[in-house]
Amino acid sequence: MPIRELTNGTQCDLVLLVQQVERRPRKSGEDFLKVVFSDRTGTLQANVWDDVDEIESLLVVGSPFKVFGKYEVHEKFGGQLRLEGFVPAEEGTFDPNDLRAGPPVPVPELERRLRALIDTVTDSQMRAVLDAVLGEGTPTWEAYRVAPAAKRVHQAYRHGLLEHCLTVGEAVAGAAGVFPGIDRDLAVTAALIHDIGKLDAYAFVEGDVVELTDAGKLRGEIVIGYERMHGVLDRIPGITEKRKQAFLHIILAHHGKLEHGSPVTPQTREALLVHTMDNLGGKLGTSDRLEQERQPGSAWSKFDGAFGSAVWFESEAEEPPAPVPHSGGPLAHEHAPGHPPEVSDDEPVDAAPADRGPGEPPAPPAAHEPPPAAVPRTAFEDSGAWNPPSPDELDAPPLPGEALTEPPVSDVIPASERPEPPHYRASRESTPKPPPDSLPLPF
Repeated sequence: MPIRELTNGTQCDLVLLVQQVERRPRKSGEDFLKVVFSDRTGTLQANVWDDVDEIESLLVVGSPFKVFGKYEVHEKFGGQLRLEGFVPAEEGTFDPNDLRAGPPVPVPELERRLRALIDTVTDSQMRAVLDAVLGEGTPTWEAYRVAPAAKRVHQAYRHGLLEHCLTVGEAVAGAAGVFPGIDRDLAVTAALIHDIGKLDAYAFVEGDVVELTDAGKLRGEIVIGYERMHGVLDRIPGITEKRKQAFLHIILAHHGKLEHGSPVTPQTREALLVHTMDNLGGKLGTSDRLEQERQPGSAWSKFDGAFGSAVWFESEAEEPPAPVPHSGGPLAHEHAPGHPPEVSDDEPVDAAPADRGPGEPPAPPAAHEPPPAAVPRTAFEDSGAWNPPSPDELDAPPLPGEALTEPPVSDVIPASERPEPPHYRASRESTPKPPPDSLPLPF
């Protein structure tokens, strides 16, 4: 049974790959093991609390094991395996393709599509570049077809680089036929080769586990790819420096931003197109990984930092309740419980039909209270608050922080006895005289 089909309470007797064995500390000071098993459909975690040293020495990362236990869905931590035992899986008792993550499309089909796309490149110089790098039988091609596309983020499995570069190249070819001004052969060639530096930046260790090499850590896949392709372009007969520069710019700019590892940002149509499709292909590949890693039966993946959010999968989502069909006629306003329905001004309201006796006439319509009369603006024109004192009537404008010479009139005084609003003046000190030895200014 694949991991993706496990349900709560399932008793497990499965052949799985050991993907990770990590020793972690407990609050008590002792250690436990976090073990991650996997197959082609997903991953499954088990925590080992006892016999930590012995079990850590027996589980080999990248090797297949026959695993026994019970699958349980924890309220907080989700699906986990309560590990009861394991033994190394005997060769011939399982299909290795059922355990390894890989492209959803068979590898021979990916290779066929790649050759078909290369055949559409008619520029002799770009075709020479493709033959030198991806020609059948070349060392580069043999490494390219099995290499991973990443350490973890997307297509981090065998043949992942082939899958990723092919889909980016096909997308670039399609877009180049829609948007004008694009050198299609240049863009398609660079798209198929843009991640060539990953051949030296990543390596498989312990089976199918992907790790960065020393070169990958120290120089990064973009710089490595630039160095490799600079040497390839130098060996292409007749290629101009301008053409080499346009090609290498795509390699250097395909991450799009400086903070994402690109030494430069895209500054040509072809570089912008390759970056855009590379970014799209990477995010869709990340969605595939999140779909495999989500809990069985859940429509949402966990939050992923590389993607920037969780991802929702329609195929696993429950069908929402169907809306109540409308019976026709004008739509009525829906009210909260206890809220009276709206009443049209044109229709009388029978206030209490249930309280009327037989033969009693209907209750008269409820009288509507008239709306309050509009207050004319001129009603305030005689108010001192409406007409503040003219600046000409003040000796000087009030200054911030200065005390008023007279307090405001209290509102409790009847209006008939209220005096006319005074003109408030700010108290000011007399203007100091200039020193005797100073001369008056001419203005």
